[in-house]
Amino acid sequence: MRKLFLTLAMAGLVCLPLLAQFPGMMRGGAGGDMLLSSKDVQKELKLSEAQVKAITEAREEMTKAMREAFSGGGFDRDTMTKLQEENAKAMKKVRDGLNEDQKSRFFQLEIQSAAKMNQPKIFENERVQKELKFGSDQKEKVKKMISELDKDIKELAEDAQGDREKMREMFTKTASLSKETFEKVTKSLSDEQKKTWVKIQGEPFKGEFMSNPFGKGKGKKKDDF
Repeated sequence: MRKLFLTLAMAGLVCLPLLAQFPGMMRGGAGGDMLLSSKDVQKELKLSEAQVKAITEAREEMTKAMREAFSGGGFDRDTMTKLQEENAKAMKKVRDGLNEDQKSRFFQLEIQSAAKMNQPKIFENERVQKELKFGSDQKEKVKKMISELDKDIKELAEDAQGDREKMREMFTKTASLSKETFEKVTKSLSDEQKKTWVKIQGEPFKGEFMSNPFGKGKGKKKDDF
């Protein structure tokens, strides 16, 4: 979700007070729905034209609704939650429609993406916890660490309100905090769990997990966050 918010911020659509309300979205998240928007991921999963069309339409509907909400001045937490829920329903249909081979590979890609981007949220995934054989104590420990991460990110966001330089620093610190939390979780795994963690990632993905939000051939501008 980070690239999405960066893109929206560059377009002047997102204000920091809003980001502060959704700390979980600032962890560098590239969750399942976002991954499915990647052309490389779609190719890897061998999605049909119908599946790709459904993903594209869901993304376009979400973007359109967000722009309309922002332009109308009615974009708040409740609006964001509603839009997310509607988008999640559309994307769930796509995910439920994946065949077994696609679901298996997609699960591997979600883990690889999380590992590459240091996303500790992946360890709250029920299937990941099941594969790693997390006990109740481990589940609670992970939950606590991520809760503390969310708290720290929210504080950074609130402190950065209205300050462009602090916003840049916020995203840098957010990435650092996420990486720190991710490493704490991985280091706490037993030797057997570490082996399983590598195993469930499957064959290395050679494509891009996230589509370039600025378009092909366009690099970062001097003032990009």
